[in-house]
Amino acid sequence: MVLARRRRVLCSGRRALILPPVLLTIVTSALLATSVAGVLHASHVVAFWVGLCALVVTVMCEVGGRGDQVGRGGGGGRGGVWVGMRSVALFLGVAASLVGTILLIIRLLQIGIEVVQHYPTRLMEAIPFSLSGVWALVFVFAACGLRVVLGRDDRLVVPLFWLAVLSVGWVCASPEAIATNSTGGFERTSVTVLLLVGLSAVLVVAVLVGAIVAYCRRWRLVFENPDSLADTPLSVPGFSLSCICVALMVGFLVVFHLVVPVRTAGSYRVTLLVTSICALGVSVSSFLVCGRAWSSGLGDAGFALLTLAVAASATMLVPSQSGALVDRYPQLFNAMIVGFAIATGWWTWLSQVWDQQLDDGAAWTTAGRLIPHAKRFAFFSAALAYLSATLMAFWPRLPGIATMDHSYGRIVSGFSANLFLLLVMLWASRRLRRITFHFLTLLVVMSGAGFMVVRMLPFASDAQ
Repeated sequence: MVLARRRRVLCSGRRALILPPVLLTIVTSALLATSVAGVLHASHVVAFWVGLCALVVTVMCEVGGRGDQVGRGGGGGRGGVWVGMRSVALFLGVAASLVGTILLIIRLLQIGIEVVQHYPTRLMEAIPFSLSGVWALVFVFAACGLRVVLGRDDRLVVPLFWLAVLSVGWVCASPEAIATNSTGGFERTSVTVLLLVGLSAVLVVAVLVGAIVAYCRRWRLVFENPDSLADTPLSVPGFSLSCICVALMVGFLVVFHLVVPVRTAGSYRVTLLVTSICALGVSVSSFLVCGRAWSSGLGDAGFALLTLAVAASATMLVPSQSGALVDRYPQLFNAMIVGFAIATGWWTWLSQVWDQQLDDGAAWTTAGRLIPHAKRFAFFSAALAYLSATLMAFWPRLPGIATMDHSYGRIVSGFSANLFLLLVMLWASRRLRRITFHFLTLLVVMSGAGFMVVRMLPFASDAQ
């Protein structure tokens, strides 16, 4: 009896050791076949069933594994089987996510081409893309979430975050980028605004949920094991880098909507309002993550997005005219000068105030570590303000531009913006005492002079 029982145990152990490699081989082959079939033909159907299988296998592993562990008092003989099934769920999830990622990238490329050429393209009609395809990513997201909640596996937090980004990006990229208007022509839709809102919402929600979970865990450790508080990480490894990547995407979309605005609900101001709110939310989220786990990249992302948020808020003051967009650019540049000048003064002032966070010149708080970044973005904002001033000054002289932009109101507003920028630059140069600011101040003076000369040339020609 004892020998028979030992043989059964050995046989079950060998099967448990052999089962995972066999399953891995099968799933690897299925992964390759799924990727090829998903990209070339029935991508949505294949990805849907693969993602559903990943969710089902994960549920079986979590429920069955826990039941087996409880039934056998914490040590069952089916540990190898559950490990193998988890490997199957992992590869199925990777397969479905890979197909979804490839299709989403192709769709985003299509949107970019259509927005640039302002005409619907038929280059990628052979590859299907519809809203129902998001279910594959939703199934994999549910499987990862189940593992994180029940299995306490923090390694899947970053994949869970990226699955949420892919799912929201898929939903937001489903509408058409170019639509036919009432006159029979083509015009841009708000699909890029939806992408901006979706990515910003995912990042803000992820940061808030992460902050709440970390806060609850640390309070639980205060009562259970206070000695381990110093060894408990405040952020999941890889999450800060993921936030930087999403913040870069949001920053690209914010700059795009500042330079090439689109009408949302019939007005440019709605788009600029949404853009400024999204940039502000992602900036605050970046600073929150940076405060929990220091990251210089997140600090730069927070400063950059907050600078763009100030500029977007300033451009909301531009009248929403029904004319051509090319005629509105001088007014947009005028507003950007004011916004970037405010950001320059703000960062300069903060870099001086945060000096109290230094201990004999050494930073010991997050604010102290952000002082060099504040000074860097004070110059960055000043450079963007100078670029906007130069574009506004010589815009009527660019090839293909018919507007002269020499009305009395435009001359007064342009001169006032250049004067305000010059005063801010003089104050920042005196505060920071850097040669780069002195040189940039000189360039601002030349740009303001160029603006007045270009605007006065039509009056001089009329007088002759």
